[in-house]
Amino acid sequence: MWLPLAVALGEVPGHSLEFKFGYNSAVSSTEETIWFAGGVYAYPAAATVMTVSSDDANDTSDGTGARTVEIFGLDGNYEKASETITLSGLTEVSTTNSYLRVFRAIVRSSGSGNTNAGQIYVGTGTVTLGVPANIYTTIGDIEGQTLQALYTVPANHTAYMYQLSASMFGNANVFVTVRLMMREFGEILVTKDKFTVSRGEVLVPHDWPVKIPEKTDIEVRGKSSGADVDCSAAFGLVLVQDGFEQKYLLD
Repeated sequence: MWLPLAVALGEVPGHSLEFKFGYNSAVSSTEETIWFAGGVYAYPAAATVMTVSSDDANDTSDGTGARTVEIFGLDGNYEKASETITLSGLTEVSTTNSYLRVFRAIVRSSGSGNTNAGQIYVGTGTVTLGVPANIYTTIGDIEGQTLQALYTVPANHTAYMYQLSASMFGNANVFVTVRLMMREFGEILVTKDKFTVSRGEVLVPHDWPVKIPEKTDIEVRGKSSGADVDCSAAFGLVLVQDGFEQKYLLD
């Protein structure tokens, strides 16, 4: 069987795929992370209990909007952690787990609206009208899941990036400078790739995948040369659990 398909089907022990994609509707002349909330992403300093809330009262256990949301991240040991939260509208609901990173959230059930009615937030601090003081992930209204081009490699895993892409649409005289950033454990965020995009898409395939060690933060940022523009970015990873590094002969 073709190896990528075998990995996707879960038939290669210790191997899994991770595809991260983000969107920012107003990348400005000040660099921003490619994620739905806009601005530069701020990482939690330590593992902490998060709250989950919406800015729309219809996102609740018996409402017409989202009813339950599953969140995915890492705990204080950089181990994978996830849980499903039953929403309570603008009132925050605390997580059971403590999270050092939250990199995805997905609406798992909803009322007659078939998706979330408002914007859903995972964060910390005082919650005002459903919005926490510190936002670590957010689901845009009607999106059904997060749109953020960032990820952290779990403990006891190595990631191999096989593809990176970015696109922008807007003024023909404007371009976006894109940076792929990584921060290995105990170090700082540094540039690993940099290119410009103008009214289209740039695809960067990695015929020789980029090896990324455990606990590394991966983030894509963009900066407009002029007016605010829509920008999206995505990257694909193969995660290999320690002890499962094997050699394969590809046809």
